[in-house]
Parts: sequence; C-alpha cells; structure tokens
Amino acid sequence: MPSSSTVIICLSSVFLRLTLLSIGVSEYLTTRIEVTTLSNGLPSIKEGAHFVNNNVSPYDGSSSRATPISIQLYQLTSVWPAVHQDAPHCLLLAIIDVLAAVLLRNLSKLACTRGAPPTEQSKAVVSPDLLMAMYLFNPLSLMSSAAGTSTPLENCCILLALHAACKGYLVMTAVSLAAATYFGLYPILLLVPLTVLIKCGPDQTSATQKLKPGAGVKVRSEGGAIQSSRLQRELAADLQSSSARNRRSSTSVVFLALLLCLATIISFLALLALSDLILQDFPSEQCLPMLMRQIPALNLNLSGLMHTCSTLPSAVQSSCWAFSVYRLPLLFEDLTPNLGQWWYFFAQMFPDQRLFFAFVANALCALFVVPSAIRFPSRGLLLATLQIGISCMLRAYPSVGDLGLYLSVLILLGPQLQFFKIGLFLANSLLLLSVLGPAMWHQWIDAESANSNFYYSITLLLGAWHVVFLVQILTSALKVEAALTSKVI
Repeated sequence: MPSSSTVIICLSSVFLRLTLLSIGVSEYLTTRIEVTTLSNGLPSIKEGAHFVNNNVSPYDGSSSRATPISIQLYQLTSVWPAVHQDAPHCLLLAIIDVLAAVLLRNLSKLACTRGAPPTEQSKAVVSPDLLMAMYLFNPLSLMSSAAGTSTPLENCCILLALHAACKGYLVMTAVSLAAATYFGLYPILLLVPLTVLIKCGPDQTSATQKLKPGAGVKVRSEGGAIQSSRLQRELAADLQSSSARNRRSSTSVVFLALLLCLATIISFLALLALSDLILQDFPSEQCLPMLMRQIPALNLNLSGLMHTCSTLPSAVQSSCWAFSVYRLPLLFEDLTPNLGQWWYFFAQMFPDQRLFFAFVANALCALFVVPSAIRFPSRGLLLATLQIGISCMLRAYPSVGDLGLYLSVLILLGPQLQFFKIGLFLANSLLLLSVLGPAMWHQWIDAESANSNFYYSITLLLGAWHVVFLVQILTSALKVEAALTSKVI
C-alpha cells in the first residue's frame, strides 16, 4: 500500500496541472517554443484529430506530425464531458506523469539496494518520495505536461524500460523501448544501456551513500600501510568481480543485445500494425501494407534486392504515415527556432548539402553509445543517463520535458553526485539561461529590436552547458570507480 505522503504528492501534482489549465497557463505554454515543438505539441495533435474528424488524412500537408496513437488518445479523451475542451487530455497526461514518478520512485529503491549491506539498503541520497515530488513538481516536467505535449508519454515509456531492465524483464523492456521509440525515435539509442542493465542490474556504485569524496583514495600512514574500510573493500571486490565476469561473457552480452533488438523490432512492428488499424479509413497512409507490397515474395537474388532497395524510398515517400512523422527529426525539415543546436545551422545551409549534414547530426547522437559501454561495461544506469543527456542536447527538436527527465534520472546515480565540483555553478547557469532565452526571444520576435543571432547564442550556451554537465558526470564516474577500487585519483 502506498503511504499517505505518496498519495498526497500524486493528487497534488494532478490538481496543480489541472489548475494551470483552468487559469489559461496551458494555452500560453502551447505557444512557447521551449515547451512545444511540431513533433510533440498539442496543436499538432489537435490538427490531426480535426483532419480525421473531417475524413481527411492527418498527414496531408505538414501541419500535423503527431503519431496515430497520440491522435487517437486525444480523440478518445475529447468525448469526455468537461468544462475545458483539453481538460480530459491534460488529465490523462497528468496520470501518465504520476505513473512515471512512481516508476522513478521504484527505480530509486532498486538502485539503492542492489549490492548494499542490509543496514544500508533503506538509505539513499534522496528519499524515494522526495525524488517523486522533484519529478512531479519540477517546472520543466510540469510545463511539458500542462501544455499537453506527448513528451510525458515518451518519458514514462523510458522509465518503464529502465525499471523493467533493472528487474531483468527482457520482453517488458523491449515493449517499453519500442513504445518510447514510437513516440520520440531517439530512445532507440538506449538499447545498449538497457542490455547492460538486464545483464548486470543497477550500478554497484548506487548501493550506498557512505562514500565521501576522497574516502576511497589510498592514504599512507606513518608506517606506510594503506588504510581502507571494510565496506570499501567489499564494494571494490564486487566491482572488480563484476568487471571480470563482463569480460568473460562478452559473447553473451552481444547475444542478449541481439535478442533485445529483435524483441524491440517485433514490438515496434506491432505498434505499426496498431497505427495502421487506427488509420484504416486512409489506406494510402498505412505502413505495413506498403512494405509488404515492396518486398518481393520469392525474388531474393541480388538484382531483386537491389531493385527493392531502389524503389523502397520513393514508395515510402509517396505514402505511409511513418515517413511523414519520422522524417521531421531525421531530415530537419522544420526550421522553427527551438532549444536545439541545429535549426540555425540548417537554415543557413544550401539545400544540396542538407542531407549529408542531417546524417552527421543524427550520427552524433549515436556516436558515444559503444565507447561509453566499453569503458563502463557494468554501469547501465550511468550509460542510460549519459545517453539521455546526449539525446537531450543533440536531438533535432528538444523541449524542456526532455531536460526534466534527464535531471531526474541523474539523481539515481547516488554517491556520484557527491563528486560534483561545480554543481552550484551548473544550477545557477541553467537558471540564468532559462531567463535569458525567453528574453532574447521577446527582443527578436515581439520587440523586433534583435535578430536570430541573439536567440541562437542562448541555444549555443545551453549546448555548452550540456557539454560541461556531461564532462562532470564522466569525471565523477571515474572518481567513484577509482575510490571503490582504492586507486589514487
């Protein structure tokens, strides 16, 4: 049974989100580029639902880039009786946010009990209820949910995948990862971290909070002996034995990754089939029938495969809702200013060079997956946090909801946070950027006393903030690892 404090936190968060809707804050947030983008925004979802209600394909034109399931959820909630038209949809997103917070709470308990002594299993850097409140009342997550975006759906699926991976449930992890990829595309890059989580469980360094900066460093006394606590020796042995097991079972890790990848593909195909069922009134927009028509049944020779590969892109481009939805982040078609690093870059680029640099920009998101997994082969939560942060920085159309998830998952790293040297500077700089961003937007769009360079300078500073933050996480991870193995750092 949940405690009374947990129930109060959940009900208060739902009430707060509905209050923001009733006083008109949600309508204002739907116009903010920091919160709403073309790929996740409520206007895009409502536009698609309006098209469907008028027997028009929601993907005719470029005004709607929402997934069919997002449109269907809005249609199902719009028939509920309510004072405000969007109140049922926002209520659904508030419940999804509560579910995500509960998953984060349980994930915190798993991360802080794995490998810890019995006397330390109930302790954590942040209590689970406080962590849940920090997620639900975080202004970044709060704005994303109150604005009616689809980001809470993606965040909930990511947390469900992390929770299932920590439990070792491969099928549930694959289904959750496929759902997160369906809504946001970039979560597919969590495949390797989730594989590590399934095999190794949560990080050993999240087991206790008694580790202090410098506590595990080798200290020579007057007699030259090296002093080390019993707890540090146990954790060091656990870390070293886990690393040795990972080196011996690299083949099993690859097999597990392939198995998880296959299960994710099957789950994603099931979501495609469900989307095609939703779009049954628009056969030209269905994906699976188009793919089946393009795959020759018996022509498997080389010439047949080359012909299929050459005709598939044009066929997909002429139909299929997936191309309309996922080409937006892959090809950077919408150049509306946002929190990302790429909108200004592609706006100044010649059209014939855009495809190449779109490939480079998307490849950067996946560039650090394998190297970080090689360096930290048994720290799945750390790998997941790093990849969420990299995707938040380099994805095509980021929003404040992505950053809210990033900061919440970061707390799961436990004692590693104690090694942050410039935490106050990072917090103050993020607060300053959150003020300067809207100010520069106002000067550019409303007051017309500035140009796009002013706003883009803030997005560049936000990218620099992400880089410094990621460097701090990696540095702290190396210090924790050195402290547990009693190395001089």
